[in-house]
Amino acid sequence: MPREVTFRIREISTDEWELWRDVRLQALAESPSAFESTYEQWESAPESRWRARLNSVEFNLIAEDVSDGAAPLGIASGVRKADGTAELVSMWVAPRARGRGAADALIERVTDWGRKVAAELWLALTPGNDRAMAVYQRHGFELSERMGAETAGGLGRELLMVKPLA
Repeated sequence: MPREVTFRIREISTDEWELWRDVRLQALAESPSAFESTYEQWESAPESRWRARLNSVEFNLIAEDVSDGAAPLGIASGVRKADGTAELVSMWVAPRARGRGAADALIERVTDWGRKVAAELWLALTPGNDRAMAVYQRHGFELSERMGAETAGGLGRELLMVKPLA
C-alpha cells in the first residue's frame, strides 16, 4: 500500500534556483514529451540561466512532501502574457505523488494567481496526455480550437486549453 503523501505548495524564490533546477531536470527526464524544453538543453545550464528562468517567469511554485523532509513533488508556473491572458507552464508532478492531490493544488494556486492578472488562463498540452487532460478538465479548462506549437517530441501540435477566470 502506498504511503500517505502530505504536501504543501509554496512560491519559490530566485535564490532557490538549485531546488528548481533539480525538480525541473527530474521533470524533463521523466516526461520528455510533455515540455518544449529538453533535458539536454538544460542539464549543463549555469546558475545564471536558472536564475534568469525564475526571474523571467512571474509566478513559480513547488510542491513539497512535508512527511518526507520537504522532498520535492512537483512544480508549476504562471506567466502573464502581453495579450492580457495568463498561461500555466512547467506543470509536473512526480509519479509517486500523482493522483494524490498535488496537481490539483498546483493548478488551484496558479488559477488563484491568474485571477489577479488576467481574464483567461491558458495551457499547452501534448497530444495523447489523456491523464493530464482529465485533470485540467476537472479544473474547468476546455480544449480550444486554436492549436499550439509543434511538440519537441514530434507528436504533432500541442493542444491548447483555456479556462475563463472572470
